[in-house]
Amino acid sequence: MKDFVEQIPKLIGKTAEIEGRRLTIVEVLLDEQQVILEDTADQSDLQENQYGDIHRRVNRTWVIPFFSELEPGKLHPVLEAFRDE
Repeated sequence: MKDFVEQIPKLIGKTAEIEGRRLTIVEVLLDEQQVILEDTADQSDLQENQYGDIHRRVNRTWVIPFFSELEPGKLHPVLEAFRDE
């Protein structure tokens, strides 16, 4: 598993289908041990400009930890799916 954690930054741009969503890893935050995922098909989030006005629709994103919060020492199940791809 340690080898896979070291390889996580190389997964940027990789896509996997998880629970019917096509997710792409768009950023890896090594210090925080988190990954930012983007739903490539869902543009339901609204982005505001500096004045608080709705500016445009953007892809929905999620931030997930490297490791499962329910099973300490195991990779997050979503990252497991990327490893299996």
